[in-house]
Parts: sequence; C-alpha cells; structure tokens
Amino acid sequence: MTCKDARRAGVFLRGTRALRVGVLLLVLTTALPSFAQTATPFTWSAQLRSTAYFYQDVTETGRELDLAPLYEHFDVTVGQLAAGRLDFRVSGRYATDLADEGAVFTEDHLYAAYAGLSFDRFDTRVRLGRQFLQEGTNRHTLDGAWISVRPHRLWRVHLWGGGQAPTDRSFEAGELSDDGAYGVRVVGQVARRARVGAWLATRQDGGETTATPIGGELLVTPTRGWRALLRGSFDAESEEFERFDLLTRYQPRRDLPVFTLQYIDRKPIIEASSFFSIFADDLERVSLLRGSARYELENGFGGEIEAARSSVDDRDTDRFGLAVLVPYVRVGLAATSGDAGEDFRWYGDAHYRFFDRVDVSAGAVFAEYALVEDAPDDLTRELVTAFARARVELVDGLRLRAEVQSLENPLFSEDTRVLLGLDLMAGRGATRFGLGSGGE
Repeated sequence: MTCKDARRAGVFLRGTRALRVGVLLLVLTTALPSFAQTATPFTWSAQLRSTAYFYQDVTETGRELDLAPLYEHFDVTVGQLAAGRLDFRVSGRYATDLADEGAVFTEDHLYAAYAGLSFDRFDTRVRLGRQFLQEGTNRHTLDGAWISVRPHRLWRVHLWGGGQAPTDRSFEAGELSDDGAYGVRVVGQVARRARVGAWLATRQDGGETTATPIGGELLVTPTRGWRALLRGSFDAESEEFERFDLLTRYQPRRDLPVFTLQYIDRKPIIEASSFFSIFADDLERVSLLRGSARYELENGFGGEIEAARSSVDDRDTDRFGLAVLVPYVRVGLAATSGDAGEDFRWYGDAHYRFFDRVDVSAGAVFAEYALVEDAPDDLTRELVTAFARARVELVDGLRLRAEVQSLENPLFSEDTRVLLGLDLMAGRGATRFGLGSGGE
C-alpha cells in the first residue's frame, strides 16, 4: 500500500465515522419521540451540523490545491432523568478533507462531555466530565468536576478542580498532575441592586504552578436601564494584577439610544503548548477601551457610532467607526491608525426573510490598509471582500445553508470559497428544537 493509498483509507475511515454519528442522530430524531410517549417524561435534543468548504489554495512552490474540508459538528443532550436530577451532554466535531490534500490539521474535537447532577439539600449542583466554565476571571475547558451549593438563600459557593483540556480539544483527558486548575468562588446578593463575588484559584502548566489569582467583582444596577460590572484579580504567584474589567450599559427606555463602555487591562495568558507562547516573554500588558452608542427606531432607521483604543505594551491603536441603519440595510465606515498600521474601510450588509422560511443576507468590505502608520503609496494595499448567504428551513428542524465568500487582495487576484451545510435538529419536551414532539 502506498502512502497516498493510506491517506485515502484514512479519509474514508474518518468520513465513515462522521457518517455513523449522523445516522445515530437521525435514529434519535425518529426513535426517541415515539419511545418518549410511553416512557417516564424526560427532555432531549440532538443537533448535527454538516459543513463542507470548496476552494483552492497555492503552496509556497506555486502548486495549486483543490481543497474540500468537511466538518461534522454534533451536540446531544438528555435531561430530566432520575426524577429530574440527572442530565448528560456531549458535543464535538469530526473533520476530514474530502480532497485528501491536508486541509484539516486537527480531525477530532471534544468540546463537552459531562453528566450533571442536582440535589435538594443546599440546592446542590454537580457537573462531572469535560466542560467549559467561567468563574470570575477564571475560564477553562476543564476535565474534572464543578460543584455549586447554596448554604444561604442569598449566597452560593462554587468549587472546581481537574485537568485543563488539551489545547486542540482532542479526545484525550487533561493531566491533573501537569495542567491542573482548582478554585473556589463565593457569590452573594448583598442588596436588591447589588451582587458581589470573590474567588481564589490556581493554575498549573507543565506540572508547575503558573498563577494563583485572587479576585473580586461587583455587579450593580444603580437605576433603571443602567448596569455596571467591575471585576479584577491579583496574581499572588507573579505578584502583579492579572486582569481588570469594567463594563457598563445604559438605556433608560427602549425607545432611547443604548450606550456601552468597556475597559479591559490584563496580562496575556498563553498556554505553553500554544504556538503563540513564543511571544509570551515579550508581552506584559494588553488593554482595550471601547465606547459605543446605538439607536434604532421601530421602523428600522437609526445609526451607531464606536470609538476604541487598544494597547499592547507601548504600542497603541485607535479606531473610529459609524454606520447608518435603514430597513434591512447597514452602511458604515471605519478608520484605524496607530503603531500597528492604518486602515480605512467602507462596509455594508443587508438581510431579508422570505415566507418565514428563507433568510438571505449579503455584505461587502472595501478597505485600504498598511502595516505602518503614515505609509507611502507603495506600501498601501487594497482589500475587497464580499459574501452572500442563504438559509432555508426545509421542514421544522432541518435547515439548508449555502454561502459564497470572495476575497481580492495582492496575493490572490480573486479567492472564492463555497460553503454548503445541512443542520439537523430535533428535540422533545422542554427543548427548543422542532422535530418530534413526543411525550407529554
């Protein structure tokens, strides 16, 4: 058997595995509703998204490649088992290149696979397995356990521990001894319009403790339509502030503009196994200050404006943009300048829904950019991108998607990609999907 034959055999096996997942979900959509009519009531949902891209690429040697990566996303949940105390969820992705040209670098992803338990005593909730969690400024895809208890009606305690999932989200479990993550967070309602939280955590990388964040947060609603979140953490391991967040949103009435303000200042956190870890020693602080206002009338007319400044250590970049809204259409412009270069662009997008079954949208961007500020004409480049997308609801729970993407830049006179996708969704009981509504 030649190497090429081996690759083709691998593509066939991976495609067969993805097909088996699709057949399993199809069986679920037909078998579970009929079973649920006589079984103990429970809830379930199943979603399969099949997406294929078709495009060409050029290697460094000038060889043209016809690429056709296929992605199979699946997400299955079953709930309300054991008298409503037990539920399961598994979510992941299989991928393969139908053209066998190496367009897919990581074939398998496991995003979530956990069992959830709940108990009446102290309103206890438990999740075991692979899960994404965010507790204050701590965020992980964790292979481990998360526990939440309510010792008092106004206070809740969250605890978590396990190994951080591999960077590529493979089916391998994270190592407790090498990449552990542990912590505790306490959240309480101290007033009708105020909630506070505090946490202590630790992170490991390669068997060494890399961070011990200690943090707190305050969420307040000073007046009607005004919410603000203040959050920050200090890393006891490096003895410096790890992150500070401020986010506020103000809209006194639904018929008035909505204003948002966001500020983030943080120390970059890059896993040692990541490609970007080679830049970790050269980065100290990253910050973003962004403000925006948006106003839209019931008839679809309105506008939006945005201003932002981002900083990477001592390199600053400023951005300003505004757009006009008319029914089904948005047209705007944006300008960026700073140490990272300059960019000026016009953009627009439109959308419309036909017969409550067909969603059509399209958009384009016309940009002129340079990688240095005040660049001469010979260092200025033009970029044109466009897309057209259609989504058709064939029947309840079955959706067809098609999209064409076009890119024109100095490297490619025209780069066109075609995307075709099929979404299969099903559920019963309390789920939000439409195929099969068996049970009570």
